[in-house]
Amino acid sequence: MPSTTLVLLAAGLGSRYGGPKQLDPLGPDGSTLMDYAAFDAARAGFTDLVVITRRTLRAQVEATLVARAGRSLRIAIVEQELDRIPAWAAVPAGRESPWGTAHAVLVAREAVTSPFAVVNADDFYGAETYRVLAGTLRDASAAPTTAPWANVAFPLGHTMSLHGAVNRALCDSTGDGFLTKVIEQRGIVRNADGNGVITAADGRTTELAADTLVSMNCWAFTPPLFALLDAAFTTFLRATPGLKDECLLPDVVNDALAGERARCRLLSTGASWCGVTHKEDRPATVDALAALHATGAYPARLW
Repeated sequence: MPSTTLVLLAAGLGSRYGGPKQLDPLGPDGSTLMDYAAFDAARAGFTDLVVITRRTLRAQVEATLVARAGRSLRIAIVEQELDRIPAWAAVPAGRESPWGTAHAVLVAREAVTSPFAVVNADDFYGAETYRVLAGTLRDASAAPTTAPWANVAFPLGHTMSLHGAVNRALCDSTGDGFLTKVIEQRGIVRNADGNGVITAADGRTTELAADTLVSMNCWAFTPPLFALLDAAFTTFLRATPGLKDECLLPDVVNDALAGERARCRLLSTGASWCGVTHKEDRPATVDALAALHATGAYPARLW
């Protein structure tokens, strides 16, 4: 059976949360959301885990995630740093923010040689999501350069915070389930009806239905993605980015779809999402994970 790789994006600063969300012990046994991702991936049949993190977090990732999950998965750590750029480029003075999710996946290129999945380290996607991803990658292994990518999307209403705005990538698809657009939308606020609201600079608002499918960076890709990421990141750097500009994975995918350089299935599951954006989101996530343990969906201790 071919190896199946999960790339875990764990280099975020957690500025709205007040610290690195990916290391917060949210589970009843002290597990982090990274632990749940690794646990669900291992039991879905994934064999390899590539963790993208920062140099300052590496020791903590090794002492927690690697120490716990290393017996179930082959784990590699790749550091996403501001200096991981071409020799001709320069880091703007004063920049602290990472270069974005497209750069995060790009730095994993040397650690990934086959179809792979990508997920955020601060999102909980549910066990069924990893089973769907694993099945998609097994199918892609038969045609690693031509197989369609896939995105497992979630209803917007299930992914918004009660405590502030969130950023989500809005998905459009064809009638036969292929993604046609994925547009990153910042500043979505939940209203009293459970729908999302976007407020433009001129004050006009747009309401998004709660059942609108959004990408939560839960992807299945094939290796040709890396060439597209490299080209997009080069273009991004040549445009002289500011201190907080980011090269985002959904934007690269959207450009590839628009240019007919890739196809991507839009999938969904019955799995429940939970996660943390703002510090006030923490209690609800703690309760949601505890409830899953109580029903037997997860053992008393993950590892």
